[in-house]
Amino acid sequence: MKAKIEDGEFVLRVPVEKPFVLSKSGKSRLVATTRGIQKTSLQVNGKTVHVVLNAFINNQERGRDRTDDDD
Repeated sequence: MKAKIEDGEFVLRVPVEKPFVLSKSGKSRLVATTRGIQKTSLQVNGKTVHVVLNAFINNQERGRDRTDDDD
């Protein structure tokens, strides 16, 4: 994971899961995740910035249960 502040925006780069990982509940597939709270090297007002991210596909919304990335 890489994080930076650039042109007034918080920019986060997280690898895409290949293949998409089934969530613990089985209701979605994770596209990208930090796997919980992650400490970054960024400081704001002298405090360390922490990040948590889960980007996912809802299985019900997709209408099919596939692990490929054709969307």
